[in-house]
Amino acid sequence: AFRRGGAVSGGHPGMAAYLAYAHARAGEVKEAQEVLQTLRERARETYVPADYLAVVNLGLGHDEEVFAWLERACDERALHLVFLGVDPLFDELRADERFTRVLGKIGLDRG
Repeated sequence: AFRRGGAVSGGHPGMAAYLAYAHARAGEVKEAQEVLQTLRERARETYVPADYLAVVNLGLGHDEEVFAWLERACDERALHLVFLGVDPLFDELRADERFTRVLGKIGLDRG
């Protein structure tokens, strides 16, 4: 579905990020890393939201990178961060103090 989404969207970086996440979670680490590299190269030429790079690193289990990219996404005011407080993709990080700090930085820590 993400491959098809990427094709019909003209190569939207979000579709690539979620494809890489799926590859990583399916144990296809090489494929995920290839997509990550492609996104990094693309980011040198055009805007690729930092939260997409966080998603790929989440799939790969690179927590330090996830938080670095989430912090950067906060700085650039990435659109999809508004869903961070409820996105089940990030459930595994909710107990981490850094996640709470990111939510606070974007104003989603209020109960």
